[in-house]
Amino acid sequence: MTVRMRAMLLVIMLMLSLSAIFLFAGNYFNEKYLDYSFRRFDSQLARSFELSVADTERRYFDKAHSLLQHGSVLRAIEEGDREKLFLELIPYYRQMREEDPFFHVMHFIDKNGVTLLRMHRPDYFGDNLTEVRPLVNKMNETRTELSGFEPGRHGIFYRIIVPVFSGGDYLGMLDLGLSSDFVIEDVAKHFQFRSAIFIKKNFAEIINSRENMAESGGYYIAGTSDPAFREQEADFTPGRGMLLKKIDGTYYSFHTAYELKEYSGEPFAYLVVVQNIDAEVKDYRNARFYLALVVVAFLVLAAVILHYSFRVMLKVIEEGKRTLSAQQRTDTLTGLPNRNALLNDLQGLSGSIMILINIDRFKEVNEVFGIGAGDHVLKEYSACLRDYISTLESIYPELEDINTLYRLGRDEFVILLKSRTELAEKIAEYISLRTDSELIDYQGIEISISVSIGISGNRDKPLQSSDIALKISRERKRAYMHFDESMELSQHQSNNFFWLNKVKQAIKEDRIVPYFQGIMDNKTGEIRKYECLIRMLEPDGSVVSPGLFLPIIKKTKLYPQLTKIMLRKSVEHFNGGSNEFSINISTEDILNKDIVLYIQSLLRETGVASNVIFEILETDNIGNYEEIREFISEVKRLGCKVAIDDFGTGYSNFTHLMNLDFDYLKIDGSLIQNIHRDEYTNRLVKSIEGFANGMKIKTVAEFVSSQEIFDAVNALGIDYSQGFFIAKPKPDTKPDVFT
Repeated sequence: MTVRMRAMLLVIMLMLSLSAIFLFAGNYFNEKYLDYSFRRFDSQLARSFELSVADTERRYFDKAHSLLQHGSVLRAIEEGDREKLFLELIPYYRQMREEDPFFHVMHFIDKNGVTLLRMHRPDYFGDNLTEVRPLVNKMNETRTELSGFEPGRHGIFYRIIVPVFSGGDYLGMLDLGLSSDFVIEDVAKHFQFRSAIFIKKNFAEIINSRENMAESGGYYIAGTSDPAFREQEADFTPGRGMLLKKIDGTYYSFHTAYELKEYSGEPFAYLVVVQNIDAEVKDYRNARFYLALVVVAFLVLAAVILHYSFRVMLKVIEEGKRTLSAQQRTDTLTGLPNRNALLNDLQGLSGSIMILINIDRFKEVNEVFGIGAGDHVLKEYSACLRDYISTLESIYPELEDINTLYRLGRDEFVILLKSRTELAEKIAEYISLRTDSELIDYQGIEISISVSIGISGNRDKPLQSSDIALKISRERKRAYMHFDESMELSQHQSNNFFWLNKVKQAIKEDRIVPYFQGIMDNKTGEIRKYECLIRMLEPDGSVVSPGLFLPIIKKTKLYPQLTKIMLRKSVEHFNGGSNEFSINISTEDILNKDIVLYIQSLLRETGVASNVIFEILETDNIGNYEEIREFISEVKRLGCKVAIDDFGTGYSNFTHLMNLDFDYLKIDGSLIQNIHRDEYTNRLVKSIEGFANGMKIKTVAEFVSSQEIFDAVNALGIDYSQGFFIAKPKPDTKPDVFT
């Protein structure tokens, strides 16, 4: 055999091998693409379902809380009056059934786990559910909101359970249930696919109606009579991939879209979706056919162009890799390196500094002029930044070749300095000044922009730390800010969620406590009155000032809980003694019927009303006189006294004194602090004291912090003094030595 023949045979063998490889690879990647498409669909379906369940949960939690706001409903639960509760709830139950065909269960269970009332089966009550309902047990342990799927005698239900409290006492729970068929309905509505629920047999044993369900291996199929599900027998195991099956000439794919889990986290059922994939199978077969044609054509031409083809192929692959790499590292709008390029460049750098630039109010540009204008501004401003950097390089030649400009996305840009970091603030100041004078023309409209700038040399978290500095520069209306560690702590502590979680944990661990500040009788020099002030203790015993957390908590549903804790602990401390004590109460507290009922109950139970002074915060807008007057009248009838706090600031109005029956008037500390050195303030306080004296109202001076202020207060005839000069707040009421 000649060398030429051997070469030809070798080429033929090589072509055949390559052809087999191409056929195999094409088929493999085609299958992988098909599998990937189905998996992506499953992921989208599961995400959509999770959002739907979350929306349903949020809606029914709101309905449950709204229902428990009705005083008549709460009283019927307190009294255990099943008939009265049933009559009260009929219209609400009917309305909820009409609004949602899947809503079925409205169930009141007492704190021992015994059914008080089933609205869906009012004749069936008195049964203890603690052994058969895990969520009931969990509620009695945690007394917090719960939700989750749970199988029961009548099917699978999604349960929304909220605790019922009255006057701080736990009465039991309200249980709302939706048939799990709402899951199938959501799939049909959003994706137009058929679905069914596969229930594990060991969980389905408690369902009374399972004789209507088809069996499939270790599962019962519920929620459908579709033959596509019933004819698959035990071929498909939920939760373990996808099944392709031909039924009556049609190809179907079976997907496990979602796991239905008990509250404990164990899956007890699966949402399975069936999809007609005849079109996909046809496309798959066509792809294989066309692949075979390509391979045949390749075999015909391969002998002639093998060498050339390999050279061209390798060249194209290399160019494609370079193009793809460039696209991944380049922002398509501005042509600047993007976030990927920045993150890659940061690796291995030390001593670098990041200058983060954010266009202020860029959202308004999009909203007012349109997205096209926003894109135009970004392109033009990126060109401006290049010009600024070029000018800076001419001023500071050492900057050349050590800086890179990036666009992070949306309205943010970054300048990364690899060295010469001492120039960062000069660069930031220059860019801020130039930007303020910049006008960007868009279709004849001149758009003015400004920027906020954050600078950071933090090696571990450069993007995060420069972003914190940028936000603080915007808050403080500064051209730029340079990051330091205190900024991170400040951002962390100002976060609402940070304080919300800390207060929740403090309530749980009983670390919300009152501190007591003595109030001196200016005539006798004795301290026989105290103001109760809220404090939060850290786990290590350190004290957190209310100024850090109280303004945030006042905007949440936790605030009434703090009010109740202060009321209870203050009364417990002074119960049995002769000292008077004052408790701050806001107009929001007074307008909260639950708080008012709690106060009345607490005063009647303890018998300390004659020692209690309620201080109504004058800085709140006292506008609803009828309800305020009714509250004052009620607590005074019980024996309490009432004071107006912080008088002389905020919505200060002498009308409050004439319209409301106050016993004490507390003059705000901002006036008292200047009483000894400002004649106008002294006269103003004197007029307040004279007006109060004429109305037989005792006066209290707040913020008495020095001997000079104390002497001035006494000279004006004010009845009581309070402040650090008299006594500091402390956790007990042991006598202070007054100096």
